Amino acid sequence: MIRIFTCNETGNGQQSWKFDGSPRTLLPMPTGQARTIALATTLLLALTSFAFAVVIHDTVRYERPIRTISGKVTGGGSVMRVVWVDVYDNAQLRLDSSLTPAEQRNRQSLVTSAEPDENGKFKIKHLPNGFYEVEFGNHGMGGWNILSVLVSVDEEGTADKLCVNLSLESAGEPRSGVTKCGAK
Repeated sequence: MIRIFTCNETGNGQQSWKFDGSPRTLLPMPTGQARTIALATTLLLALTSFAFAVVIHDTVRYERPIRTISGKVTGGGSVMRVVWVDVYDNAQLRLDSSLTPAEQRNRQSLVTSAEPDENGKFKIKHLPNGFYEVEFGNHGMGGWNILSVLVSVDEEGTADKLCVNLSLESAGEPRSGVTKCGAK
């Protein structure tokens, strides 16, 4: 089958096309500033869909006192390359639901930070006995939810290592969590 297109110029600057004898009118393409605005609007809409990903900040408590804060961080079961382990004092503030997260953080001090090695392992030694918040996240770089683990450090505590698995932002996968490394 052969299809025939014919084009006629109309008096108002538009083109009238006939396809197999059927008349069709084409709308003019935006040019110049109108085209720039259309492209910018499309780009802005595409970017805002990424900007509103929901980051979940879970807080869990590790019940057994530990001697040192050490273990391994994974994300979705794989070793995490871009993650930080931040230790804050006054962990009891995380249990106070009368304060907003921002108010809680303003009343805490960062004690130390560590970056896991290429195998996801981390170790923070020589902390005085106390109750700490250990936050696992990627300092706002996105992609992963944040997990805070509340731990008691005690020189008489166990040698347990924390195995932390972070979940993806806005994913339907299981929430972030912590277990004793090697526990089944």
